[in-house]
Amino acid sequence: MFLLPPRLRQLLRKEQERRHPRVYSKDEKLVLEVREMAVTQRRGEQEVYDELIESGMNVLRDKDKYADVWNSLSHREQQVTALTCLGYRSYDIAGMLGISYETVRTHSKHVYAKFDLNRKELRLTLKRWNFEEWWEDHQV
Repeated sequence: MFLLPPRLRQLLRKEQERRHPRVYSKDEKLVLEVREMAVTQRRGEQEVYDELIESGMNVLRDKDKYADVWNSLSHREQQVTALTCLGYRSYDIAGMLGISYETVRTHSKHVYAKFDLNRKELRLTLKRWNFEEWWEDHQV
């Protein structure tokens, strides 16, 4: 029986892994989706993986950034933001908080500027935040 030197065996194993990366059972669906995406978009699988990882990193960075912005808001700005993200209109928010419509608009403008987003972008960006629970805990 021919025995390969350890270094050559290691190089062969690395080459096999490069050609056929290990696929774990949890990742099988993801691997298949990436392969399908790569074929559909006529790109390499690695390019698709790289883009997915970069997108995920951007989401994580933004999450931290938006949490910092949230913590910088005044209590009233947080209330306006929460109610906006819960789908209430400015007139509704004014009535709920007992302030004027113009005051709600002013707070909203400050919030949009701090987040550097418009109303629609704010709602989409923070849609996974649990504002129902926050509102229950932070009513005046």
